[in-house]
Amino acid sequence: MRYTNEEKRRYKLYKAKKRWVSAAIITASGAFLFLGTPSALADEAVTAEVTTTAQNEHQLQGTTQTQPEAKLNTQTPATESSTDATQTPTTVTTADATQAPTTETPAPTTQADHDKGNVTGAWEQGYRGQGMVVAVIDSGADTTHKDFQQAPTEPKLSQTEAQAKINELGYGSYASEKFPFVYNYASKSNDWIKDDGPGASQHGQHVAGIIGADGQPNGDEKYAVGVAPESQLLALRVFNDQFADENPDDIAQAIYDAVNLGANVIQMSLGQGVAASDLNDVEQKAVQYAIDHGVFVSISASNNGHAGSIETSAIQYSPGGATGAFEPFSSSTVANPGASRNALTVAAENSGQGAAANMADFSSWGPMQDFTLKPDISAPGVKIVSTGNDNGYKTMSGTSMAGPFAAGSAALVMQKLQKETSLKNAELVQATKALLMNTSQPLLDAISGVVVSPRRQGAGQINVGAAVASPVYITADDGTSSLSLRQLTESTKFNLTFTNLSNSDQTYTFDDLGGGFTEKRDDFTGYYYEEQLPGARVNGANKVVVKAGQTLTVPYTLDLTELTPGQLVEGWLRFTGDNGQSTLVVPFLGYFGDMTSEDVLDKKANDATNVYGGNYFVNEHNYPRGIADEESLKKLVNLDGDYNWQQVAKLYQDGKVAFSPNNDKKSDLLKPVAFVKQNLQDLKVVVFDQNGKVVRVVADEKGLDKSFYQSGRNQDVSLSVSMRNDPNTFDWDGMVYNDKTGKFEVASDGQYTYRFVATLYNDGQKKVQTADYPVIIDTTAPTISNYKLTLNTAENRPSGQLSFDFSDTGAGFTDYSYAVVLINGKLFGHKLNEGTSKFTDDTKLSGTANFELSPEELAAFTAAQNQVTVMVTDTADNVGLFTSEVAGVASASQTVNVWNAVDGLGFDKDSNFYDAKTNTYTLVGGTIRPFYYNGQLVEAKADSTYSLNVNADVKKVVFTSDQAGKDVLLTLNTTTPKAAFAWQKAHTTEQNFGIDLDTVTTNDPEHIFVYAAVTAGNGVKAFARDYFTGDVYEANVKDGLATFEVKVKNANRRTVLLGWTEVAGPTFNVVQTTASDNAYLGVDARPSNQPQRYNFANVAELQTDLVQENADPTTLGAPGALPGHALSDLTTRSEPNPDISFDYLEDNNYNWIGAQAIADGVYNPKSQTFHVTGQVSPDVVELIMLGNSANEQDPQNRVSFNEAGNFSFEFNIKPTQQRPLAYIYTTKDGQKTRGTIQVILDTVLPTLEFENVVNYDFDGENYYVYTNEPLFTIKGTAHDNLDGYRFFFNGDNEFREFHHSGINHGGNPYAPYSFEKSFALNDDAGETKHVYTLEVLDVTGNHTTKKFYVYYQPKTNVTETLDVERNYVDMFVAQYPETTLLFFDPKTQSFKELALADFHPDGSYSLVNKYGNVVALMNVYTAEPKEEVGENEKEIVEAQKDHLSSQNEQDTTKAQEKKTQDTGSFGKEHTTDSDTEQKQATSADKPVAPVLQDKAQPSVTPTTTGLPQTGETKHQASILGLLALGLASLFTLVNFDRKKRN
Repeated sequence: MRYTNEEKRRYKLYKAKKRWVSAAIITASGAFLFLGTPSALADEAVTAEVTTTAQNEHQLQGTTQTQPEAKLNTQTPATESSTDATQTPTTVTTADATQAPTTETPAPTTQADHDKGNVTGAWEQGYRGQGMVVAVIDSGADTTHKDFQQAPTEPKLSQTEAQAKINELGYGSYASEKFPFVYNYASKSNDWIKDDGPGASQHGQHVAGIIGADGQPNGDEKYAVGVAPESQLLALRVFNDQFADENPDDIAQAIYDAVNLGANVIQMSLGQGVAASDLNDVEQKAVQYAIDHGVFVSISASNNGHAGSIETSAIQYSPGGATGAFEPFSSSTVANPGASRNALTVAAENSGQGAAANMADFSSWGPMQDFTLKPDISAPGVKIVSTGNDNGYKTMSGTSMAGPFAAGSAALVMQKLQKETSLKNAELVQATKALLMNTSQPLLDAISGVVVSPRRQGAGQINVGAAVASPVYITADDGTSSLSLRQLTESTKFNLTFTNLSNSDQTYTFDDLGGGFTEKRDDFTGYYYEEQLPGARVNGANKVVVKAGQTLTVPYTLDLTELTPGQLVEGWLRFTGDNGQSTLVVPFLGYFGDMTSEDVLDKKANDATNVYGGNYFVNEHNYPRGIADEESLKKLVNLDGDYNWQQVAKLYQDGKVAFSPNNDKKSDLLKPVAFVKQNLQDLKVVVFDQNGKVVRVVADEKGLDKSFYQSGRNQDVSLSVSMRNDPNTFDWDGMVYNDKTGKFEVASDGQYTYRFVATLYNDGQKKVQTADYPVIIDTTAPTISNYKLTLNTAENRPSGQLSFDFSDTGAGFTDYSYAVVLINGKLFGHKLNEGTSKFTDDTKLSGTANFELSPEELAAFTAAQNQVTVMVTDTADNVGLFTSEVAGVASASQTVNVWNAVDGLGFDKDSNFYDAKTNTYTLVGGTIRPFYYNGQLVEAKADSTYSLNVNADVKKVVFTSDQAGKDVLLTLNTTTPKAAFAWQKAHTTEQNFGIDLDTVTTNDPEHIFVYAAVTAGNGVKAFARDYFTGDVYEANVKDGLATFEVKVKNANRRTVLLGWTEVAGPTFNVVQTTASDNAYLGVDARPSNQPQRYNFANVAELQTDLVQENADPTTLGAPGALPGHALSDLTTRSEPNPDISFDYLEDNNYNWIGAQAIADGVYNPKSQTFHVTGQVSPDVVELIMLGNSANEQDPQNRVSFNEAGNFSFEFNIKPTQQRPLAYIYTTKDGQKTRGTIQVILDTVLPTLEFENVVNYDFDGENYYVYTNEPLFTIKGTAHDNLDGYRFFFNGDNEFREFHHSGINHGGNPYAPYSFEKSFALNDDAGETKHVYTLEVLDVTGNHTTKKFYVYYQPKTNVTETLDVERNYVDMFVAQYPETTLLFFDPKTQSFKELALADFHPDGSYSLVNKYGNVVALMNVYTAEPKEEVGENEKEIVEAQKDHLSSQNEQDTTKAQEKKTQDTGSFGKEHTTDSDTEQKQATSADKPVAPVLQDKAQPSVTPTTTGLPQTGETKHQASILGLLALGLASLFTLVNFDRKKRN
């Protein structure tokens, strides 16, 4: 079946809506529950409570769907849900299934969860958390909730003790005996503890209730009871409204403080990314610190499901769950800090028991990248009802709920251990964790009937009663209670250590629960399940007897028989107590085969076997490369194809991926969109030219997250947590470094290879993997020739024909390429290979275009002089164009036109027609007569054209024939209306469809009129789709009012409509479409309703809040941000507040500030004060900033401002520190608004240290080296006080340090980076110059740069020795300026340096220039004394001296001239005050007279090879001295001639 383009577009939109709605709506019995779209900042989800009534009996019954919260990102993505419940008499709802009949005392909201985890079993042994303190590091708490008012019977922290701790810390406050310490780290506030901002998640409040609520029955009121109701709680708030994600430094500080405050247990229901275990990570380091100090740490795993559960069109399922598209090597999506090895990482299960028990689909799987087994345990985390704000309750689902259940359980176990054992510190934590894990109960999969993978459930379902009662616990060799065997062999040995805490012997019987299992995936459904491996069994002691109070280590072996390599092996060891003790289990996991065998880089997008959608490239505007140019791509995605901007990438062609780095703002760079299947230790991007030479190392990144499904998208690798501050480092701008100039330049046009080099964490044959992508640099525009335009202007049947040839020398074109035709400012498009247009070669570099002009194109011609421009654009976005002028068409009615502006788009301010000084745009066009613009006459030129300057920001340009402006000749709009849609509000009632929707009611299902407000303007269409039947209705649209006539076909005569608007234009390749996330309307046509007796005549009657807006012309039809790459996803955590602005800082954002702050005068390092300035609006009456005091009402926090609203404020911050600056302003209406500025300050510059540079010239910034050695080596180290820095060598990002150690807690834990690189200096003939640039750039923008200017002169070999009498040594040496005089000492048989003024004993000398080359050899001798010197001889000597002096002056002048010539090639890089280039003038420019020698005795001259040859001398010599040995003789002086014979 073939579809028109419009039908394709409708179908594409239908499919997109269906995909979206499938994640948001559950249908049942003809009705549905709507829950909404996943939020980019979501975590715990909120379950809607649906009241079951007779009226609603056909709705979803007893079933809920989870949905992410919009505000708090305490776990990465979520399928979690939440419900508010006020404290009113309770109606039985789907969320209240645990409540008893109202005639009895109701059970607590947490009863079913406690039953599942056997909490009562621990309580019955007397352990309810007495004397225990649990720190809740989360989003705050409402300490006044009624369920927190019961004072603990045995509080560990008294008010006095708590206050002492507060005084010691300098912050925090005492809230109650239940909450002896509270503090807001995210705002540095003692007061804002309750999460009560707009859209507050109440997440921390919910978590606190699961742990320690101690609600009491009161009639039929709800109440919650935590797992450890007698425990005290520390509310350590690390989230606020401005920053929904976590700040690792704040979390680390909260952990350290919790330890200092005396916490026994810490709970963190938070996390980011997919993490690797690393104690250099600031959070994991703090976790280990807590454990080492005896504090148990429970961390929620995260809510991202199986790593293979990604978004794909291959299988229909909900991503982020237990069903996926492929089987990755590692299924882990555990977040940080849940990756902490010795913490208890908690997965989520439901609260069902027996056959009803199951894991939560959303719960994150393990293991870690090195096959460390995580998570550790499962706890109830589905539809958990716990405390909300203001005595309310919320129902939430997520591992965020399972974690606090485990934390409360740990408090009970630890309470028992502290009472009955002497265990302390890490041993106490180890025993607590082991008891919880060993006594858990492995869960069977309800679908497959086989045990659930330990990578999903950990050791099993928590059983706190059994954990408290167990006399024995088991640990592995690594101190944990799971066996992370990692690389397996056919026989893998390991040990288990049993510790008996009791005073009696304990005996257990061993079995391996059926042996080993491996993961399988159902090809049809994608469901992951376990399959038993017949050849995998654990063998060892059948009976284990542990003596009272003793430990016993028992060896076991995992034997693999005839097992195929390349698969994981997992399972359990079970130890059943012979005397009724709790059964103990230990899960195990390993991998049989090469742990690097998986290809970690996804295939290309055009490879059908790709996983995540494939790797591809985009340009700076996010247009996919290798398919077509930008304008053609708009046509393909917006109108022609069934793709979105990501899916269209599959059409790219390897030989067509091109860009043009010519600074024309179109495809000036190449950006990869890449996906990886594993966490990577390192990922580097290297570019090769067509000869295989490395021309650029674009980037190096460490510690990258794998790609996984989160927040509605598959995360590409640049969204790794470590790259959050700069996700664009892999972009190549087409520049390469020229070491001859020391500058970057555009790479030559041609073929290149863009290569990813990935380094895995595990060792194996494929630890380092590469993926190559051919790319083209093409900066040459196509050409157009043989252009011909023919017009038939007959009024009854006008026609036109346009033909031309086109060709390109670079990237060329594709089957999706369009020619763009601009006729009098109107854009049209024609495919280059459609109809009679065709390519003339297989590479699509040339072709012939031939097409008929459409009626719309013919209508664009006017009676005035017309202009036609044809443009063809290659895949690198180089535009070739041909412009012609066409005489006016007599039959046309329009008498004036515009050539250089497109109707509906803004003026191009990058064009030559724009004058930035005056902000005017010069319109040009044709006209047959004068016309008026704004009452001013515009005359026609002699060639029937005009030019007119207009304001560049004007919204509309109108030309008229009369000065009054009534007779309109032409209207040019510079804006296009924005697509908008809003269903009617008038004549609707609110009905419940799972959520409340505005609903139109009638009693006739066959004829129903519904209305919507839509975009006002031309080319607007409106559509509605019946969610259940899929029927699509098109409205009648007039003046912004859309009228639909629809039918209800459901048997229950109720349905929901999804509406949207399409706005065509203003160009051939643009259609705007509204999103449907808010466009839902209920329709109720049941017989009991009244008939519909109204209609609407205008849009105002609909009573909607729709506002008519203009679209942004720069984004019309364009791709927009890549998924997850919008500024709000990367940097800005919330929008700036409207009534305040800052001069130096960004509001509600992270501010990375370096040492420049000192130069800018905003930071004083001596006083450690930061100066903040800004302005508030006139509506602001009070401003408070939490600077040096955490008490909001402290007078020092009050900020004064003048009448203009200007203010200044100072606060203290260390030279290297991260801290928030929170503020509160109050407006005249009494409204208080909060904001937070995160300041990350580092005023310490990174360092560059070099070896063997002591003899180089150094001007404080750069080194200058002169050498005759053809190989030059630079060696040294780079470092910074913070990790995350980058090291660049000649612009190549050779290295980046891991970036996860935080700012405030220890700085950079890594050793300096060592580098050594050697370069060939003789790459050209003769002398050469090279410039090598090294730079270290830290995370706040501080940088240290050093350059090496290296001058090379090939080695020379001087063999002739000149005899020079001692008295003439000075004259001889003077002919070789800037040389070093070396004397050969026969005693030491070595050279030593002599100054010219020193005594020169007889012997052999060498003159060495600054390159290390010997320019002259001389043998100094002492002449025999003469009794008399005749007058003639004196005259000769004096004359020779004069001659020599004159010659020296001439030669000096020549040398200066030579220096001036050389400066053109060598002299412009030096920027210091000293004229470095003067060092290049040498004595070799001087003509030197050789000495005629008649040696009475042979001179003693050592071989020249014994001379220093490095050129790395402090005394610089001259290159020009080389010429001395080959010039004609001028030395005829006495005693320079020869020695007298006897």
